[in-house]
Amino acid sequence: MLQRTAIYLLFLSTVFAVNRPPKIYMQPTDREIYYKPGESVEILCIANGIPKPEYIWRRNGVVYNPSGQGDRVVQLPNQGTIVFNKPEDKDEGIFQCFADNGYGISASVKINLREAKLKKFADEPSQTHIVFAGEDLTLPCYPPQSYPPADVYWVIKEPDGRRQDVNFDKRVSMDIEGRLRFTNVLGSDMVGGRAYSCMAVNYFMRDSAIGPEHVVTVFGSTERKLPATELWTSPRYQFFLKGGTLRLKCIFAGNPTPEVHWKKLEGKFPDRAKFKSFGQELQITDVRESDAGQYECMGLNSESTQRATKVFDVRIKAAPFWVEEPQDVEASINQTATFICKADGDPKPNYAWYINGVPLEDRQNKPRIYNNRFYKKDANNITLTNLTLEDHMNIQCNASNQHGYIFSDVYLNVLDWDISSMQIPDKKKIRVA
Repeated sequence: MLQRTAIYLLFLSTVFAVNRPPKIYMQPTDREIYYKPGESVEILCIANGIPKPEYIWRRNGVVYNPSGQGDRVVQLPNQGTIVFNKPEDKDEGIFQCFADNGYGISASVKINLREAKLKKFADEPSQTHIVFAGEDLTLPCYPPQSYPPADVYWVIKEPDGRRQDVNFDKRVSMDIEGRLRFTNVLGSDMVGGRAYSCMAVNYFMRDSAIGPEHVVTVFGSTERKLPATELWTSPRYQFFLKGGTLRLKCIFAGNPTPEVHWKKLEGKFPDRAKFKSFGQELQITDVRESDAGQYECMGLNSESTQRATKVFDVRIKAAPFWVEEPQDVEASINQTATFICKADGDPKPNYAWYINGVPLEDRQNKPRIYNNRFYKKDANNITLTNLTLEDHMNIQCNASNQHGYIFSDVYLNVLDWDISSMQIPDKKKIRVA
């Protein structure tokens, strides 16, 4: 019966072109959009609906008029998309698009528009590091502020100003925080008196910043033999988001250069596990709940009487994800409409409902919403009974926890007939042009 009803409604809506609340169907997939001053950037927003909707923008919760910004900002014809032709730092903010056609107001996700930046390193004098051959060495790096986050590299500065990449191996590597680590130093690490520097690269900005110089001086013609000891490891307690990438790294000092081995204390590594950085780093992609547990890295060389070890306690968290996402509802007068919004996550998500972009709790004095026909049965369910032609609206549900949120925008369209009093024809006899 429900299937036949839906087919009949589709048939009637196609033939008679009934009014329908708006629906934003094109909007940014990324919730952070970066721009460079002087280079254009757009925020996409396109909706449909009958009649065609008009668009309203809000920035930081306040109505925003694109046409009031001169020729720097324009709204594209017949859509809500706004283009910043000459963006400035004052254009940063949280933007949200609304589409209104009188039968409801559709709302987009919130977009954080941010100016891309890469600051310079702090101005510091060159540092000289004196170390005996065979001992470990760490060169510090304090990357500058960068939006989006910069990638960090280590280079050797040539006399002519050129830069040569530092070649990493199991003896020389970089920790996850950007410091350069020598498990043991050799005379060749002096690189002829040239300086090491860390470099931050912001690929979006197509710009880089170079850090202070570090000169290495190695004493001794004979390398000291030393057992494996912990030089740097990831913190013991770790959490990773479901669907993301697990990264654990262990760097052990010692001479000869220690070998690094990994194991999961309970169970086996999944097929998604890879060992990077010459065995120092464990990576597991597409993280799942089953990847939680304890992991251990071990460092060992010929001078070791026992292995150096580090144990990690790994927990898997999850940003909200849909269990049952709300769906558009088209119904006739006197029927009942129910909207289900169910999500899961770790921690469990909180829910917020909106009617036409306004928080549900802010509509307590609206008789159209809070009356004997409107029920919010629980956090996941709202129902409207005995529908009337005044009940067309857009409904939004937001499920969020500390790791993120998901947002759904659907509509309730009430059609101008009572299906319960009509004879539904056989679906085989319905022909839709």
